[in-house]
Formats: sequence, C-alpha cells, structure tokens
Amino acid sequence: MLILQIETLPFWRYENPDIYSLLMGIVGIGLSVAGLYYSIKAFHEAELAKKEAELAKDAAKNAGIVVKTQEILMELDRISNECSFVEDITYSQATNKLNLIASRIYSILGMYEKDEEVKEKVEIIKENFGAIKLALEGANPSVLGSFINDKTIDKEFKINYPYNSCSQHFTNLITNLSILKGILSNKLIKN
Repeated sequence: MLILQIETLPFWRYENPDIYSLLMGIVGIGLSVAGLYYSIKAFHEAELAKKEAELAKDAAKNAGIVVKTQEILMELDRISNECSFVEDITYSQATNKLNLIASRIYSILGMYEKDEEVKEKVEIIKENFGAIKLALEGANPSVLGSFINDKTIDKEFKINYPYNSCSQHFTNLITNLSILKGILSNKLIKN
C-alpha cells in the first residue's frame, strides 16, 4: 500500500525511469569515493602512527642504554673505591677482595669486549688483573715460607708484604677504570 502511495507522487511519474537509476548510481559513486578517501586517510594515519611508534621504541631503547650505562658508571666508581687497599691487609683478605672485585668487573667488561671504542681499555684492565693476581701469588705465605720465618726481615715489612706487592697494580687498575668511566661518559654525551 505504501508503495502505491509513493508511485502516485509526482517525483516518480517522470517519463524516464532510468534517471532514478542514474541518480542512485551517482550517489553510490559519491559514497564509494568518500569511503575510498577515508580509507586512504586512515591508512596514512596508521603509517604515521607506526613511524611514531618506531621512534618511541628507539627513544625507549636509547633511554635504557643511558640508564644501564649510568648504572655501570656507578658500579665502576664503587669498584674503584674498593680497590684502595689498607696497609695491614693480609694475603687472604687481599685475595678475597680481588675475587669480589674481579667477578663484578669482569661482568661489566664482558659487555664491552666487542665495542671498538673501549676494547683496548678492556684488555688493559684484564692485564691489570693478571698482574695483581701474580703479585698476590708472590705474596702467598705458603710460597714465602722462609721469608715469613726469617727473623732478619722487618716484621712491619712482612705484615705489609701483600699490600706492597700489589698496591701499584691496584693503582694502575683504578687509573684504567677511571679512563674507562671517562670513555663511557663520553659515549653517553654523544648519544
């Protein structure tokens, strides 16, 4: 019944019914063009969002590197402070101290072995540890047997022998750790 009423309207009484199809086609094309426009616009916005997400990811990665490097710098500072020996240190105390320091420093050095900027300094620090270890082995009471029991050698000298044998090597280590800290700090500034 409604359809019959619509047909009685003057709009539908035109002689050429194809005009309605043409109008509907034009409206359809217009809607398709609008849909295509918004699809392209959405695609471009998605591309921009993807690029911004990648930039944010890179920024977060760089921030993580900065924070980790700062933590390493603080740890190197603590290690440098712990490398200062007291004169009356015993062989076992010096050995324990060296082992504690070595485990911490080698975990840091391992991260930078392939980094060309610090590779040379890493090798020098490893050589410092080798020199300290040799010096301490030379101060081992079981190796020194007759030296420890010799009454002609000053008692103070015997007590300070571990210190005297490796203090210069620890000074070299502290110096090289400081240089490594400087190199890592410069890398932070460049980034």
